[in-house]
Amino acid sequence: MSNIIKNIFKRDIKPKYIESKHLKNLWKNIDYQVVHVMSREEWAKNHILFSVLIIPGEFKKVYKNVLDKTKKIIILGEYHHMAQYYRFLEYHGYQVYLLN
Repeated sequence: MSNIIKNIFKRDIKPKYIESKHLKNLWKNIDYQVVHVMSREEWAKNHILFSVLIIPGEFKKVYKNVLDKTKKIIILGEYHHMAQYYRFLEYHGYQVYLLN
């Protein structure tokens, strides 16, 4: 998996992870914000309660309006989107996590 991450991020970094088994408890934690990066149709069928939806093509336009910089952001969605937006948010000073 680390080779895949290096190829996606195009640099040798170590993303921060949260174990997926903890996700069901974290959506209730006020220190975290769960973000789904997916289409509205997918989100309507399957999303975590109180998660935030961001459409992939709109991410960079809306992230400042929907994400709370004081919280730890957990990104969910297709892996190539998670990796791209992980790097973007980390660059802009957010605490970002991927699921492991």
